Amino acid sequence: TNIPIDKEAEKKWMIKAEKTLFAIM
Repeated sequence: TNIPIDKEAEKKWMIKAEKTLFAIM
């Protein structure tokens, strides 16, 4: 299922994903 995401939520998700990736590394 493809859910449209508003830019603000997308930005928050991207930052969260980056932090998680950084934490893993």
